[in-house]
Amino acid sequence: MAARAAAPGPRGVALARAIRRLVADPLAALDELHARHGDVVALRAPGFSMLLVCHPSDIEQLLVGHARAT
Repeated sequence: MAARAAAPGPRGVALARAIRRLVADPLAALDELHARHGDVVALRAPGFSMLLVCHPSDIEQLLVGHARAT
């Protein structure tokens, strides 16, 4: 099995700041995460894991391309 590269994202103190920002101003926080980390951003904390997918073709692939897989 091929190893998958981890998506970039904030870690440590930067992750805590990003989560606080998400609560205070979600749209601005998502925009900042995309600008700083790219089209796929990983947010990982104990008990919490989220991938932010930003590119329209990636979103389409997830929502439409994999719809028949379920």
